[in-house]
Amino acid sequence: MKTRLLLLLLGVLCVTIANAQMRIQTDDNFVTFNVDDTFDGDDWDANGNDIYLYLFIDASDASNGISSEPLGSFPGTIMASLGADLYKVTIDLSDFYPNGTTIDEIYYTYNDNMGSQNPASGGFSGLAASYVPVTTLSTSDIEKNELSFSIVNGQLMASKNETISINVYNINGQLVKHYTNINISANTSFDLNLNKNKVYFVQLESGNTTQVIKTIH
Repeated sequence: MKTRLLLLLLGVLCVTIANAQMRIQTDDNFVTFNVDDTFDGDDWDANGNDIYLYLFIDASDASNGISSEPLGSFPGTIMASLGADLYKVTIDLSDFYPNGTTIDEIYYTYNDNMGSQNPASGGFSGLAASYVPVTTLSTSDIEKNELSFSIVNGQLMASKNETISINVYNINGQLVKHYTNINISANTSFDLNLNKNKVYFVQLESGNTTQVIKTIH
């Protein structure tokens, strides 16, 4: 039985989403938020104060079921000033999610950390799009791939002889183990040395193919 990835490559290369004051650009893993606070009559005015950006990804909007606050807890992170009342923050989703994760929506609000925010208090704007941290397999690659893996009690096994590289991520998307040039087969296993009672995402790379397996050890 073939092991399928957490998701398929959606091919999102570059998207720009804009409203009156916020402009959002995406390029593969990278999402850039731009705030223009130049003109009177904008949706919201920081009145010369620092602008903080808060981001939230709900677990239901991540294919691996993990929520995240990429810029920290509210009020978030101060946006970089570009001068002329223009502000910018860029995040790399692969810093927060392992290979093969799709993010369907990112919620955001920007604020002055003094009680004023846009949208109004308690509200969020949603960035509706799909983002795919790190390159994954296309559908045709998966169908051609006859190699499958399984993990039992922290032991990795393969359906046939193969030399692979292994990255192990924890539930927060942090790399915790890395192995290269591991020879594995149907008759041998490889101990991933995982801690007990933890959730991991194991990325397996062989030739030009990649698979990700979620495991609880």
